[in-house]
Amino acid sequence: MQAVVELPVANTSRAVTLPVDAVIHDGKGAHVWVETAAGKFEPRMVETGGENALWIEITSGVQPGEVVVTDGAYLLSSEFILKKEQARCMTINGAGAPALFPL
Repeated sequence: MQAVVELPVANTSRAVTLPVDAVIHDGKGAHVWVETAAGKFEPRMVETGGENALWIEITSGVQPGEVVVTDGAYLLSSEFILKKEQARCMTINGAGAPALFPL
């Protein structure tokens, strides 16, 4: 038998919270995409605290008022990884064309 239990807790701080889909978890930890200029974003490592089905607490790495990608963060992260890998392959190949199987 399984059950889902939700326990109400008192809010003891004015924490920075984001939608859970805004936080990307990978082998290096957790990161979010922060806007650095109009239309420019960078990944930033964050430390997380409590979370529920919708929200996750950010304990460090993002300040109140910073603009963070909340919808499409996984797509942005995937595109970033793809571009980084293409640049690495182009560097290895040296001919300006991506190498499918770099040597």
